Amino acid sequence: MKFNNFLFFIIIIIFGTFFVLAETTVNSAASYPVNEDITVTGSCSEPNIGVGVQVIYNFNKVWLGQVTADENSVYSVTFKLTKEGKHQLMVACKGDKAIIKEFDVTSGTTPTSSSSSSSSSSGGSSSSSSSSSSSSGGGSSSSSSGGGGGGIPLCRANLTCSAWTFCGQDLIQSRSCTDLKKCKKNNITFTETKACIPCSESWVCTEWSECVPGAGIQVRTCTDQHYCQTEVQKPVEQRSCEVASITPGLQEPGVTESFWDQYGIYFWILLILIILALIVFLVMYFWPHKKFFHHHELKRWIRKERAAGTPDVHIRQILADQTGWSQEEISRAFSELEGKSQTQNPVQ
Repeated sequence: MKFNNFLFFIIIIIFGTFFVLAETTVNSAASYPVNEDITVTGSCSEPNIGVGVQVIYNFNKVWLGQVTADENSVYSVTFKLTKEGKHQLMVACKGDKAIIKEFDVTSGTTPTSSSSSSSSSSGGSSSSSSSSSSSSGGGSSSSSSGGGGGGIPLCRANLTCSAWTFCGQDLIQSRSCTDLKKCKKNNITFTETKACIPCSESWVCTEWSECVPGAGIQVRTCTDQHYCQTEVQKPVEQRSCEVASITPGLQEPGVTESFWDQYGIYFWILLILIILALIVFLVMYFWPHKKFFHHHELKRWIRKERAAGTPDVHIRQILADQTGWSQEEISRAFSELEGKSQTQNPVQ
C-alpha cells in the first residue's frame, strides 16, 4: 500500500512538472504611452520556435510581427503604437493557442505593470484571462471571466465563432467570435488567433491564351482556392510561343481559288432563275385564258357581239381561239340564248 501511494505521488509530480514547463506566458503592462517603444516578453513551451504577435485596435490589425524564442524558450518583441485607447495583444507560440491580453495606450503615462500574466498549456487547454485586484477599506476583491485559478465565475461567456481562416504567411489563423451573453459589454465581438502550419496551396488556372503576334507569349490566370497568400507552388502564368507564318510566294498550288470557284454557284443560280422566268412568260402568253369567269358573262358578251352585227360563226370562232371556254360551254351558252329568245318572242 505504501509503495502504491509513493508511485502515485511520483506520477503526480511528473505530470505537474510537465504542465509547468509546458505553459506559455506573456509579460505585458496594463498601459503604455503613445508613440513610444513598447516591449513585450514571455516564454514558450519549447526553445527556438516561432512566435506570432499582433495588436488589434477597434477590431483592426494595427501591428503584426513574428519573432523566434531563444534557446531558453524566451522571446521579446518591441513595437510602437500611434493611437490612444484600449488595444488587444495576441501572442501565439507555434503549436499553442493564442493568448489575448488587453492594455491601454494613453498620452503622458509610463508603463504600468500588470497584476498577473496569461498562460496556455501545450496540451491545448484554453488560456486563462488575467485577473485584477483592488483594495478598498482594507479588503480586496477579484473577478475572473472563466473558470480556474480559484476565482468565482461571475459571467461564463457563450461564444459563437466563424470558421478559422486559412494559414497565411504569418503562420497565424484567426476567426471572429461573438459573446452572446455579453459578459464584456465593450468587447462583445473580438478576434481570436492561433498558430498554424503553413497553408496548403491549391491553384486552379485558366486555359492558355492564343499566341500574341509580335510578343510571342501566351498568358493565363491562376487563382489559389485556399487564399493562402503565398506563391510557393504557384504555376507559371506566362510562356513563350511562336506564331506560324507563311512566306509569300511559297504557297502550294491550288491554294488560291479561281473566279469560277468563288462565284460559279451564283452564276448557276442566276441562270436557273432566268429560265424559270422565261417559262412562266411563255405559259402566260400562249396559254388560252378565259375572258369571262362566269357563264352569264359569256352570254352577255355573245349578246353584245350579236348586237354589233357579228355573225354567230365568227363569235364561236373567237371564243374557241382566244378564250379558254370549251365548245360544249359555248354551245350551251348559245342554246340558252336561243331558248330565252324564243320564250320572249313566241311564234304566232
